[in-house]
Amino acid sequence: MNKVLLNIRKNNLLYFIPNLLFSIICSLILFLLSYMINKEEKIIWLLLLLSFFAYTTFILLKNVLYYGKLVIFPKEAPVFKKYGSPEEITKILDEIDNTIEYEDKHLIISKNYISDKCDYSKIIHCDDILGIHKLIHKTNFVTDYYQIVLIDKYGEEITYKYKRSLEEKVNNLLIKIASKCKNAELGYTSKEREYIKKNIVPLPTKVKERTTKKTKKVLVEYKCPSCKKTINYKDKYCKECGFKIDWSK
Repeated sequence: MNKVLLNIRKNNLLYFIPNLLFSIICSLILFLLSYMINKEEKIIWLLLLLSFFAYTTFILLKNVLYYGKLVIFPKEAPVFKKYGSPEEITKILDEIDNTIEYEDKHLIISKNYISDKCDYSKIIHCDDILGIHKLIHKTNFVTDYYQIVLIDKYGEEITYKYKRSLEEKVNNLLIKIASKCKNAELGYTSKEREYIKKNIVPLPTKVKERTTKKTKKVLVEYKCPSCKKTINYKDKYCKECGFKIDWSK
């Protein structure tokens, strides 16, 4: 199997397993809460918990179906609809390797693409990026980590997580990425959201194929003026009736 398909299958399996386990746990909790509603008087609290776990289970099962599909059918990954067949993605990866401008353990910035370091399905052409911003995750007003978020013209978000000690590196990366992406808005603002909403396009339904211009050969059929049988260009005589062909006319 193509290395790109193997990589996508492996990465989606890593997402599939925990989502499946958590969905099973939430389903068991749902069953337990449903049983307790008939036994307990504090029904309001139980109903709130029931609603929360029902919603969580729904999201988890949705993820299970999505990641499971990509484990079984890796060719269904959106990256192929954006940039071509597995063979085309392999060529893009080779191009990325040959034109690296920046690299860390999270991402690679090349001449034309930004790619996840480990997940081949997370490739974005620089011209396709519409939004770039930084998110700060905090607990009790203390920063836990930073995220660089890229949003492409198909609405897909790709995030890169960095430790809280790397704020300066994250800020420099944002500037570097923004300089590569001429169609992107920088900053987590209403202007960025409106710009993305205005320029977003649907994901192609089929795998994108690169088109190449080919010269079409025009086939001309020559016929004998006398018997109308097919002859070859520059034949002096018709092979059927012996008529002398005059090509000067």
